[in-house]
Amino acid sequence: MVGVLGLARDHVLAQGAAREGAREAAIGGDAARASAAARAALPRGRRARVTVATAGPDRVRVSVELPARLPFGVRPPAVRATAVAAREPGPPSIPVPP
Repeated sequence: MVGVLGLARDHVLAQGAAREGAREAAIGGDAARASAAARAALPRGRRARVTVATAGPDRVRVSVELPARLPFGVRPPAVRATAVAAREPGPPSIPVPP
């Protein structure tokens, strides 16, 4: 039961991170800003793979994949979540230097 709760928690984390990344990309952020927003939505120190891609002429898709943390030495499965958002009209935001 503890493993199921841990898996559900990690899935919720991945969903929230994907939504934050899609929201940032939709308001005009570039791929680096969207990826940074998705990573910022995760707890500090969590490894994650974030992918930002176009999903149509005015849409952006952000996918987040992170290894679930399970107790008892169980091999962690990958938890994946994807969010798609429509790009907002208007001037793009100013890119942030790395």
